[in-house]
Amino acid sequence: MATFAHPVRNSVSEADMQEQSQPECQEEQTEERTEQLTEQLTEQEEQPHSVQHSDRASLLRERRDRLLESLVRSSRRASSQFADYISAAQRRVSCWRQSRDWRVNENALYGACLLGAALVVVVSLACVARAGIRSASRLEAIRERRLHSVENVPTVQEQPCSSPSCNQVSHMLLLSLSHEVAPCANFYEFVCEGWKRRHPLRGDKYQVSVMTEAERDVRKRLMLALETMAIPRRNQTQIDKLVALYRSCVGSLSREGQSLRDLRAFFRLHNYNWPEPHAPEQPEFFDHLLELDIRWNLAVAFRYQLVRDQDTGQSAVALRPVVPDASVLQPSLRRSYQSLIASMATLLGGEANYVDLVDTVVSVESLLAKQPLDGTRLAVPWTRVLSVLPGTTYQMWLRPFAKYHPLGGAIRGSDTVQVHSPRYFNSLLTVLLENVANGRSSWYVGWRLVLALACHTSHEFRNLRETRFLWPRGQCSALDVHTHCRSLAQRLMRPQWQGFITKVLLSPDAVFEVLGIVKRVRGTLEERLRQASWMDPETRVRAFSKLEALREQLPKFFVFDGRTPEYERYARLPDFSPSFLDNWLAIRHALGPRVDPTPPSNSSLPGGEVEAEDEEELLRFEVAYEAAANALRLHVDVLTPPVFSRGVPAAFNFGSLGAMVGRELTLGFDRVGGQVDAVGEPNWWWSLDTRRNYEMRERCFLDQLSRYVNESTAASKLARRVVAESSGLRLAFFAHKAHEMESGRRETLSDVTALSGDQLLFASFCYAHCHSVGKLAEVLDLRFGTHSLGELLCNIAVTNMIEFAGAFGCAEDAKMSSLARCRIW
Repeated sequence: MATFAHPVRNSVSEADMQEQSQPECQEEQTEERTEQLTEQLTEQEEQPHSVQHSDRASLLRERRDRLLESLVRSSRRASSQFADYISAAQRRVSCWRQSRDWRVNENALYGACLLGAALVVVVSLACVARAGIRSASRLEAIRERRLHSVENVPTVQEQPCSSPSCNQVSHMLLLSLSHEVAPCANFYEFVCEGWKRRHPLRGDKYQVSVMTEAERDVRKRLMLALETMAIPRRNQTQIDKLVALYRSCVGSLSREGQSLRDLRAFFRLHNYNWPEPHAPEQPEFFDHLLELDIRWNLAVAFRYQLVRDQDTGQSAVALRPVVPDASVLQPSLRRSYQSLIASMATLLGGEANYVDLVDTVVSVESLLAKQPLDGTRLAVPWTRVLSVLPGTTYQMWLRPFAKYHPLGGAIRGSDTVQVHSPRYFNSLLTVLLENVANGRSSWYVGWRLVLALACHTSHEFRNLRETRFLWPRGQCSALDVHTHCRSLAQRLMRPQWQGFITKVLLSPDAVFEVLGIVKRVRGTLEERLRQASWMDPETRVRAFSKLEALREQLPKFFVFDGRTPEYERYARLPDFSPSFLDNWLAIRHALGPRVDPTPPSNSSLPGGEVEAEDEEELLRFEVAYEAAANALRLHVDVLTPPVFSRGVPAAFNFGSLGAMVGRELTLGFDRVGGQVDAVGEPNWWWSLDTRRNYEMRERCFLDQLSRYVNESTAASKLARRVVAESSGLRLAFFAHKAHEMESGRRETLSDVTALSGDQLLFASFCYAHCHSVGKLAEVLDLRFGTHSLGELLCNIAVTNMIEFAGAFGCAEDAKMSSLARCRIW
């Protein structure tokens, strides 16, 4: 029996077979297209990297997205074709006019069509997914090969900076950089040519430098803050009290001050009316002398102190006489001294005739000056003090001590008292006690008070002609008022002064950034110690111990804690008033003997001799390593442009501040630092092999110096400085690179786009060495032949760094490029 072939069924079967074959073709086409695109991406990625990493990454992402979009479009076309097939099949089935047998199979036909359609969709989606997975895996493999290749490191994004601080630094560099000298020819001239042209030497100055100009600007900022900072009258902070002390000092020592009125008020408070005579009872007079010494540290006749007995180890009271200054009684100065006494008596008393007062004071001082100090010490119980100091009883001494001293109540009559120079002490008390009743002792004591107080607080006293003649070195004569008052406030309130500078010059974020730079440089030195091939293992262990023991005195914001020994005395200070005399007495009461600089032995010169170096000790514009303490001291006042600027690219701060910190740190590990151990004691902790290896490396620097400096003595003198500067620059450079890699960003100056980050670091380093020197430069070791000190330090340091040649593209034969580079770290 012949088989019947239905034309419609055959046509459906052929169409079905044709449509089922389409997904397989589309899958092959999709895979083929994916492989082609992937191969194209791979070939392009293997080409030389001529674009930046960020551009390549974006290109890869763009092409990957195109591939996926193409796969999706192919899937959509397959789905639309399948939908057309289903519609055509439905139209054909609706046209059937067959027998009931055929209509019975109509549901089966629909089921078969739906099953086939589902199979086609599943196969298409599987093909698309497999192609997408293959493409994504290949793209990921390409990306991984790029990230782990030698040429490719984690990307660092360039970020131009245009903040006010960046604009200031940009302006500073633009005015200094040379347009004529190439950096590879003479880097110092390239960086400093414009600055030197704008800062010629004037007058008798022997040099002017970037650092001296910055120091002058810091002083101006501090003076402006002292003059303009708002100070409350009540509940003053410790920094407020510092500023209030300075302003009251300026007001009192100015022409419009009220110092004489304050002096008169002080005398009236103690029942004195100097220069008029006063005749109190002996106990009252003695009580007044002890009050002056114990409460305000005004020792006009003797000093009263608690000491520890060397024999028994217990506390004892020491009595020391005060000797008047005999130098003013010399024949050449005696008349001026008498005139000074008369002038101050006239200013305070208003009369013109004080001959008796002047004669009394001079005669008493002359008598005491003739009595030599024997330098002996006699220890007796208080109950026997009468035998040593006639005319006094132990009650006369102990009653005021218990009244004015917080520990006076614990002193008993059986306790020991040490009397220094008892013969002189006896003569002093005899003269004073015998003249209490006639008022002459009050004249002498009153004048000693005027001399002690007016020296520091009176404009009239400091500007008298006799004062300038008797004390020409400035301890009591007229100086610049603002300079004197600032130095006085610094000396009396050192912790508060450091807190004031930090508050004026830095913000909390800036302090944090400074600490981060120091930590980075110190960490880089630690890494270099591990890699120092010139050190043997034993010496390296000792070096690590010294680095670990190194103390850092870094900027910090002032936090007052009256419970600590450093601040407990300052906790006694009240709120300061506009009266400098009142503030001065309050400080003397709180700080005690530490108020006055150390005077000559047994001298009663008011305040002693204030050395000119006092201010310089408190304003050190530097970063310094102290070998005796194994400490790095970073003075706050140096943290200003060009050394440090908040908000500028990190390369600038690492090139200046980071290089300074690195320079000072390496001084603890060079040939001189190798002679001082971790606790600052003289101890040679280097081995002989380490010493020989170091000297061999140092000789390389000496050979370089010989190209610039003819004399071997001068080269040897400069060698340690040059080695330290070069080492500091290396540490700063690698510390900055570590910071850059960790932060993932590289900031540049928007106005100086020609300088990259590395170039900015080297420029910042050399800018700190810009200076102009004068005729005395060679005598002061600021010039060596035709080369200045700054030029040598800058050029030799950058010449020894291959990173510098790479940053500026210096050829091998360029002056700033050396085939024999020297380095220690």
